[in-house]
Formats: sequence, structure tokens, C-alpha cells
Amino acid sequence: MGKFVMPTFDNIIKQEPNVETSEPVWVYLEREMLKNSANKPYNEKVGQWLRFLKDMKAYFRSEGIRKERRLQNEVGPRWYVELSSPQRQVLAEMKNLIHQDLLEDVTRRMRKALSDLGITCKIPKNTLMRAMEESVEDPGVFFWSLYQDIYKKPPSDLLPKYDMNAKIMVSCLVFIDMEECVETLDKITQQKKTVPKERKKPKKKTPKPDGRYGEYLQKFEAPFYTTLKKKKDEKKLPTPLTYKFKLRSPELEKRKERNRKEKEVDRPCNYKFWEPPSTLRNTDPKMAAYVLKLRMLKLRPKQKFKTPYSNVQYLVGGVTFTGGKPHYLLC
Repeated sequence: MGKFVMPTFDNIIKQEPNVETSEPVWVYLEREMLKNSANKPYNEKVGQWLRFLKDMKAYFRSEGIRKERRLQNEVGPRWYVELSSPQRQVLAEMKNLIHQDLLEDVTRRMRKALSDLGITCKIPKNTLMRAMEESVEDPGVFFWSLYQDIYKKPPSDLLPKYDMNAKIMVSCLVFIDMEECVETLDKITQQKKTVPKERKKPKKKTPKPDGRYGEYLQKFEAPFYTTLKKKKDEKKLPTPLTYKFKLRSPELEKRKERNRKEKEVDRPCNYKFWEPPSTLRNTDPKMAAYVLKLRMLKLRPKQKFKTPYSNVQYLVGGVTFTGGKPHYLLC
């Protein structure tokens, strides 16, 4: 064999592809009819076959369209959209954004978050504030309320057609609860594993004593002594499969109640701004005067006159209140 030479581009273009294109049967039959137009019996048989095949093609096409429509009616329109990593990061930060916007009574952060998610519809401020207040700082309840205010239907009811904003909102509901839903499904679908019983290893038997070497010269294997106890691997038994697959879909009110309890546990502010000071709680004037005196006694005494001697200790003999200030009597 000679040396291989790479063919030119023109030669490659001129070559015919080695792909066998199978033509439909009716095209082949039409060509046969044109060739054998003089042979009438043959032509009539081919024409009958051709009509049968065309009718069969139309029947299969109509059946396919009917099945597709039936599936679309049963399944409903497409509503799921895959969210990117930046969009999921926005969903993770949405709880803090709702908290800050509710504290400042603004919608600036939430509008920026919705824009980053890809929601482009114009939402009035009252609708957005109402959804944030009803959410109890839960992004899932927030999207549920916002979707219901915009489309006048809860997300559980299918729409005849979903626009991109509706798809993003419903997909956000899916991604918010995905981890919790997967954990619940793992707990539900776990089955008891039949662990094979471990066979105990037979202990080595000590040989029978032989009197030839005396009583203390016999072979003896002493067991290994240790003060450490073997820790048994305590594996938690999985929950039994008592019922079939069940998604975590509690009612909206139950979810809000759960969020309220979590909100009571997690207090972001340490200052108890809802508790009045002690002077306001004491409605009795005597108690208010007593609290005021206690507060004044905490004041450090100031020296009015210069002492004649340095480094001299004085004894406080008493306290008098004149002019609303304590005066200490030094001995």
C-alpha cells in the first residue's frame, strides 16, 4: 500500500454520503404506478394499496393527536422551570430580606429579589406588603400568597396556560421545600434491613494437661485483658413502611402556625423593646419615689470641699436628700 494522502476539500464535498435513506412506501408505489401506467390490472392493485396506506397514515396521525390531547388534559400544561444557582441563592436569602423589609416598612429588597429571580410583572406595593405580612417570614407562604393575589387562584389549582412569571413562582415553591420533602420521603420509604446474624467465633480450647512436664509447665492461652469496653454501634432503626408514598403537603394554616412557633424561638433582637421600664410599671407614687431614690444612691458622691489632709479615709455617717440630690455626711 502506498502512502496515505489527505483528499482535498473539493473531493470530500463531491463524495456522496454513505447514508441509506429509506423512502416511504407510498412514494415508492406512486413511482411504480407511473412506470406501469399501461398495465391497468397492476395499476389498480397498486392504487388500492396506495389509498389504504394513505388512509392508515391519516388514521395513525389522528390517533396520535387524540392521545396527545388526552394526555395534556390529564397532566395539564407545563409549569416546572429549572432554577439556576444564583436564583437558588436568592431563595436561600429571602427569609432575611422579608424580615428587614417588614422592619423598615419598605419593599425595596423584595423587589430586587423578585427581579433577580426573573419575575417581571408589576406588583403593587399593597399586594407585596400583604404577602410579606401573611408569610410570617416564610418564603413558601410568601410565594403562595403572592401567586394567589395575582392569579386569583391558589397554586394547587391548574391554570389553562402558564406564563413565565407563574412558572417561576410555582418552581420556587418546589425548590424551597425540596430538601425537607426529600428528607421526609427518605424517612417514609425506609425499610427494615434484615441484618444477618454474626456467627460467634469458637473460643480456643485449652489443651488437656499432661503430667509429663508437671502442673505449672502446661500450655495455656490467657485471654487478652483490657479495661476498655467495646462500644456497640447503636444504629437507629428506620421507621417502618406503614403507608405508601406521601409528599409533605400540610395545610397553609398549619404551616403558618409552625412558622410562628419558630419565630418565637428565634429572637433576632436581644433588647426587650416591648417591656416598659420599671418606673412606668409602678403606678404607686410611693414606689416610684423609692425607685428614684435607689437610682440616686447609685450615683458616686462628689467632693465639694478640699480635704486638709491627703490619703485620709472618711466614714459616711448618713445621707440627706436636698434639691433632688443626695448629700453624704462624712465623719
